[in-house]
Parts: sequence; structure tokens; C-alpha cells
Amino acid sequence: MRKRRWVRTLLIGVGLSFVGVSPSLTQAPEPKPDSPAVQAIVARANSPNDPPIEASKVFDNVYAIGNSGTVAYVINTSAGLVMIDALGANQVESVLLPGF
Repeated sequence: MRKRRWVRTLLIGVGLSFVGVSPSLTQAPEPKPDSPAVQAIVARANSPNDPPIEASKVFDNVYAIGNSGTVAYVINTSAGLVMIDALGANQVESVLLPGF
């Protein structure tokens, strides 16, 4: 009887020790929106020098057109093409139309 109580107490203690451990404590904190790392990503995505990517099939009837920082997705449906995001106005002739 005493052995069961000891085992039960041990198992409860082990279980409680795992409850207090948060997965977020083991991961690096996310950068703040105004941090230099985030600002660099935003600047790169809006850069006119960002190299275009080759239009490619992502899966099924979904395709990606754009550049390495900004992508427009195109879905081929029975009724025609549906575009999600249109890229920048200065990329229509140089990136978007050739991608189609």
C-alpha cells in the first residue's frame, strides 16, 4: 500500500514538472516589428533590384509568379485564372505578364 502511494506521488510530481515547461522557452524570441532584421526583410521585399523567380507550379493548379521577395499566386480554374496579389505596378510588364 505504501509503495503504491510513493509511486503515485512520484508520477504526479513528474507530470507536474512537465506542465510548467513551455515550448516557447526553448525557442528564440521573434524579432520585433521595428527591429533591424524585420526592416531588412521589408526593404528587400520592396527592392527594385530583387531578382525575379521563374514562374513555377506550387501544387495542383496553384502557381507562383514574382520575385524572391514578393510573390503573386495564380490559381488555374475551369472559369479562368484567379490571381492573388498583383505585385507592384512597376512589375506588370517585367515580371507578371511574362510569368503568365
